Amino acid sequence: AAVLGLADRKGMLEPGYDADIVLVDLREEQVVQPDALLSRSDFSIFQGKRLRGWPVATIKDGHIAAWEGKRTGDTQRGRILKH
Repeated sequence: AAVLGLADRKGMLEPGYDADIVLVDLREEQVVQPDALLSRSDFSIFQGKRLRGWPVATIKDGHIAAWEGKRTGDTQRGRILKH
């Protein structure tokens, strides 16, 4: 954030800052499949690999956007920050 001149709006977990947070279960193991990643991409360089540490929740702009591998419908939050 500081390098891009956005330190006054990003890079901290404080009121008024733009932050996205991912909560990860470090014990969870899964084989990576692109369709389970909730991404716009249809591939992953990790496809077919078993990885440990899997996202449980994604929080965007203070709202839960994904929970246990499913979108919550609150995914269109966020804004473009110009420097």
